[in-house]
Amino acid sequence: MNSRAEQSRNVPQLRFPEFVGEWEMKKLGEVCNEHQLKNKNKETNEVFSVAKHKGVINQIEHLGRSFSAKEILHYKLIFPGDLVYTKSPTSDFPFGIIKQNRTERIGVVSPLYCVFKPKTFALGYLLHEYFKSAINTYNYLSPLVQKGAKNTMNINNDDFLNGAGLLLPMNEPEQTRIANFLTAVDEKIQALKKKKGLLEAFKKGVMQRLFSQELRFKDENGQAFADWEVKKLGEVAKIYQSKTITQSELTKEGFDVYGANGIIGKYPKYNHELEQIAITCRGNTCGTVNYTNPKSWITGNAMVINVDEKVTVLKKFLFHQLYNSNFGYLISGSGQPQITGNIKEHIVFLPSLPEQTLIANFLSAIDDKIKHTAVQIEKTEGWKKGLLQRMFC
Repeated sequence: MNSRAEQSRNVPQLRFPEFVGEWEMKKLGEVCNEHQLKNKNKETNEVFSVAKHKGVINQIEHLGRSFSAKEILHYKLIFPGDLVYTKSPTSDFPFGIIKQNRTERIGVVSPLYCVFKPKTFALGYLLHEYFKSAINTYNYLSPLVQKGAKNTMNINNDDFLNGAGLLLPMNEPEQTRIANFLTAVDEKIQALKKKKGLLEAFKKGVMQRLFSQELRFKDENGQAFADWEVKKLGEVAKIYQSKTITQSELTKEGFDVYGANGIIGKYPKYNHELEQIAITCRGNTCGTVNYTNPKSWITGNAMVINVDEKVTVLKKFLFHQLYNSNFGYLISGSGQPQITGNIKEHIVFLPSLPEQTLIANFLSAIDDKIKHTAVQIEKTEGWKKGLLQRMFC
């Protein structure tokens, strides 16, 4: 951590110790050059999109198909390391986004975009990271915006490159050191995301095999368990519509709220103090099944499924089976889908209680690994964000 005197100079709060001297206040136009190179010689046929989270990415990979014009000779070329500014507003980025081409491929982007080459790849990397922050991007672009007659955002490319100065390291070895470090952090995050995706894919595949009975557990003696019973959901569980909360039922203690798809916020305590199975009964995520934490409030767009104590069924097993079920045949409506069929008639398959326990424990163990990996991703991303805030203070 630098001293207060150092922080009053152009020195970041966080820095590799082998580097000294001040960073410099630079306009984008001083460290980047705009280029208007077109695809007139058909250097490439790959069209890129510029996405808030994915950055510069193949358009078909990102959107499922190409939305470019049939002829792309007039599209702008974008080379590896180039930065691109798209003026299309997105959520959290009302004046557009700024991303670096990290694909290691030459492609083209819309002729409406501003494409510019930084002095070094590492400097472009730092600018990409700086503008990943919605606040940084807003503060930089907001003074430059001129709203058009149809409420469109008009930012002249020259004005864009000559906005407020940014405090940047102009020592190339320091730029490279920072970029390499951040790259290593990004690779760690991507490895964790890949691990999470593989766990989710494994769980999905094994659930299909378990609940189709293609894959069966054996008892402690290595013998097969009894055949599964076929039941209707209404025979093994009590199903009721969650109640709308009222002011008189509120207390100061807050608990998770479950709505359309998992936790949606914090509300004061209601009366649900047991783990519950909840299924969304209306909305865009209609048919989604959740397993709530103890002491949680379940919003009125969900139905609660309580296991009947008289029936030999494990609640966690029933959750996993329902999670793997398709309730599409019970849902109607397009604008506001909702469950209109009789969910009590939904068929469930019940093995013996010992086999239910083995299945539930196995799937729950995978869930625990997925949750643990998700926490690691969140913590690493938060740690990186904190580093960048102290670096670009």
